[in-house]
Amino acid sequence: MDFLSVCERTGTPYPKLIILDKHVPIGSGVEVLKELKVHPVYKKLPIVIVSGTALPYEVAECYALGVNSYITKPSTDALTAKKIESFVNYWFNIVELPV
Repeated sequence: MDFLSVCERTGTPYPKLIILDKHVPIGSGVEVLKELKVHPVYKKLPIVIVSGTALPYEVAECYALGVNSYITKPSTDALTAKKIESFVNYWFNIVELPV
């Protein structure tokens, strides 16, 4: 949120994608998602949740709050990195995004 505030104040371009970890040591990716989606400017930014779990009610909650994608982490960091790399490639090289 601090980075986005700096972007807003200085005219720095906003990120083209925000990736949030659902389970962070302090707070929650879902809480950050909620904050972003009520802000008049930030709510337009694409947001992805990454989580070690994919319980149906958690996934449904995130989509109801406006997340653009929900990615489940595989069992190792290397597989997680590969999965996110594949997603980023898809997001920036395959889909058509608004300008």
